Amino acid sequence: MYQLNISTFDNIEDSSFNSYNLQAIKTSIRKFSVECGLRGLYKTKKWLAELNYSLDNVTADETVTEVEIDAEGYETFLMANCLFPLHEYARGSYFVKSVNTERSTFLNFYCMFKMLEQNKPMDFTDMNTTTKWDYFSCLKKLNEMLQNHLSENIRDGFTYYLKGLVSVKLGSRNAAMDCFCKAVHHLPLLWEAWDELSNLVNDRITLSKLNLRSHWMKEFFLSQTYAKIQRNDEALNTLWALHDNGFSKSHFLLSRIAAVYHNRRDVGEALNLFKRMQSEDPYRIEDLDTYSNLLYVSDMKKELAHLAHHVFSINRYTAQACCVVGNYFSMRGDHAKSAAYFQRAVKLNSNYMSALILRGHEFMEMKNTRGAITSYRDAVAMNPQDYRAWYGFGQTYEILKMPFYSLHYYKRAQLIRPDDSLMLIALGEVFEKLNRFGEAMRCYKRARNVGDIDSLALSGLARLFTELNEEEEAAGAYKQLVKEGSAFNKEYADAHRYLAYHHLKLSQFHLAFQFAQLCLNFEETKEEGKALLKEIATRRELEECKNFDTQSVSNNLFQI
Repeated sequence: MYQLNISTFDNIEDSSFNSYNLQAIKTSIRKFSVECGLRGLYKTKKWLAELNYSLDNVTADETVTEVEIDAEGYETFLMANCLFPLHEYARGSYFVKSVNTERSTFLNFYCMFKMLEQNKPMDFTDMNTTTKWDYFSCLKKLNEMLQNHLSENIRDGFTYYLKGLVSVKLGSRNAAMDCFCKAVHHLPLLWEAWDELSNLVNDRITLSKLNLRSHWMKEFFLSQTYAKIQRNDEALNTLWALHDNGFSKSHFLLSRIAAVYHNRRDVGEALNLFKRMQSEDPYRIEDLDTYSNLLYVSDMKKELAHLAHHVFSINRYTAQACCVVGNYFSMRGDHAKSAAYFQRAVKLNSNYMSALILRGHEFMEMKNTRGAITSYRDAVAMNPQDYRAWYGFGQTYEILKMPFYSLHYYKRAQLIRPDDSLMLIALGEVFEKLNRFGEAMRCYKRARNVGDIDSLALSGLARLFTELNEEEEAAGAYKQLVKEGSAFNKEYADAHRYLAYHHLKLSQFHLAFQFAQLCLNFEETKEEGKALLKEIATRRELEECKNFDTQSVSNNLFQI
């Protein structure tokens, strides 16, 4: 058997940030892109092409020889290579299996794998026992063939990548990670292997145990994985280091940076980056689902409607387009249609975390708690480190009035996002419902320290102080809430009502009148505000009469 020759790619740019040789990088990208195209690895070819495009001011080394084409069985290989993108995998495998070259052997194996996936029903859970047995039996046979091939070609990074894919399908997580690590060790430009490896890393401990070679591609992998496991500061540092060392025009990098800002709830920065990407590459669909999430939380209805129409006109049969449209219908309040589009996104991409979680949110809006729990359970099974699914679980069980379950899931979310004020506030509210006021107080105070979004933690503190009859502390918290709060929040109305009563109790009629007058601006407190104004006027008259009588008695005594 032949030995895979990877010397062309084995020594490409093993360097630190400070010594990137951009010319060598661009040259290696061009050569490896051709290799990926010949093997049907179009995802990597596209990713490298985008990176190559971002290096438009760098000149590749034209003295390096082009990729050599195998003379043996070239016509047969070319036939299979043309059939692959047309999804004629069985026919492609039939033609290429008799050709004994590196590329032909891999393409044969890859056609076999794609053929199995092509014939698997869309809904795997509905497969009968015989169909499942046939599918897994064929996968195991393919896995044995790949293992036999690797025993004689131990440096074949492409086959290690394919064996990793098969291992994932067979549920062998550790074997898959080992294969992907070997694939990127031998072929560090193979982005698909890095991407699959990132999907398998769910926590810091797993990441720290990976034995990966030093290479500039490793930084792209780390930036993506850091963001996935919520190490946002490290992700940003790595991304900006790549950005500042030659890859400033990479839209992949910009989208990753925007996504991390989104994770950190820095909506303004994230929106600016997405707007820049839209202007520079208006037909790029990748990551527009995240952009639509930002538009949704920012209540930018017009912009979200425009984005939904835009992506639908580009390609409506993509998971990202369905997710954008799902957000659009959710903003309109049509939760049934929204859930249907998120479901379609999951059908198109069964590993689509965001669509699963958003589908769960829509089911909650529709009071379909069973559907919501199923969606969050599927998301947690896919990535236990995604706090959104645990948080969704907590919200669902709050609706079901099961606070102990809700507390458990909020704790899981808060462990993943320890400095997220929303997680701490959610915990505080559940502790409050369970009358565990001390723990609720600690949660609210910590949320204030890490960044209190919309002053929700301050509102919780004010409510707790009121519950504990600590009037001065409650009044102080409500006064601060009036300074910070939004005029549209219910808590803002409650603050004015409490302060009106508080100052009335202290006979501070002028301040009580001011806050009671402001109560008229809110539907929740309008009627109570009118009643308060009448009571303040009555109390003020009584106080004035009392003062007048006291003054009269004093004057009479003085005359005597």
